[in-house]
Amino acid sequence: MSTPRPAQLPLWCTDAPAGAFPGRIAPNTAKLQRGWGNDEAPAAGHANFLEGNKADWLNWLIEHVEGLPFNFETIDTGAGSDLQSIAFLDVDEDREALIVAAGGLSRYTTDGFSFIARDTGDGADSLYSIACAIDNTRTARFMAVGQNGAARLARTSVNRGSSWSDVSPAGNGLLTRVVSLGASVWLAIGNDGGLLRTANNGGAWANPPGFVFHLNAHDIFHSASLGRTLVVGNNGTPDGRCQQSSDQGASWTNLAVPPVSSVLSVATDGSIWVIATSSGMWWADDATFSWSPCSMRGVGDNSGSVPDLVRYDPRGGWIAVKKSVATAVFSSHDGIVWTRRATLQGAYAAKDVAWVNGYWLITRASGRVSRGLTVG
Repeated sequence: MSTPRPAQLPLWCTDAPAGAFPGRIAPNTAKLQRGWGNDEAPAAGHANFLEGNKADWLNWLIEHVEGLPFNFETIDTGAGSDLQSIAFLDVDEDREALIVAAGGLSRYTTDGFSFIARDTGDGADSLYSIACAIDNTRTARFMAVGQNGAARLARTSVNRGSSWSDVSPAGNGLLTRVVSLGASVWLAIGNDGGLLRTANNGGAWANPPGFVFHLNAHDIFHSASLGRTLVVGNNGTPDGRCQQSSDQGASWTNLAVPPVSSVLSVATDGSIWVIATSSGMWWADDATFSWSPCSMRGVGDNSGSVPDLVRYDPRGGWIAVKKSVATAVFSSHDGIVWTRRATLQGAYAAKDVAWVNGYWLITRASGRVSRGLTVG
């Protein structure tokens, strides 16, 4: 049943271009995205922004802007090679991001628009993932992982990528994703189905007990609010797989997933978990992990646009991306109902997405990024 339109429209969402929604008053999506009316002061000319019930208005607007497209600008960072992963540091006055790529390249940005080269110093490095944290000495630390030749690779930087220290674990293989669990604890997964854990910023790495993947571990997501970490992937032919830890990755247990051949990505908003799989997107609450299919709008018969990467950030909400040349971008206000919002310009396959200083930033092939906003 449709949400009834409240009696009075608050001014904070009325100054979009005239005619944007024929027959309706159009919302200002940038202001909606920033959340005016919660704990920000109104700008000049918006003294009545609290008129009416904001929750009612948000529900009404969500239902009436489903067809609204979102603009993503595509930027050439100058890196040349494929940009793989983003880490955004947002603590106190520190607001900056590092993006890593093959050839030991990284790009530093504070706005997602201008980029500075920050290289690891070894052209043989192939970097696939980066994360950041404030460690137990109150130092802002970035950790990047990947592969150097055949060997596993991990490097850290405490000066925004200006210089790097090698903290690589022993052995061969490609490390595909790294996350911080706070303080000095980091987890890294690889394309051999393995998981590595360090509790001293890479000083020593070990395989935690109970973690068993026979094939690929595709993604890892840590929720500090829930104290839970999930790793997803595939473990057979076919056999989607998920394992979870509630003790900072020290031990692991199996978690049931839908009957899919592979689980590709996972994220949570602190209430529900959402997974992108080889057979669509699914959601479950944190208490029961009883999975239900998400509702997908704008996919139609084009199964090639079904997202295979999902992320959540409290500042930007939910976003999902199809990592292909014709990159489709979806958003959701609740993680359950998803709407296709944009197709990115240029034939550059998407790699990763993160919230960077007020925008979603999507890394892509050939040194490109796309920057833009979404709304649920």
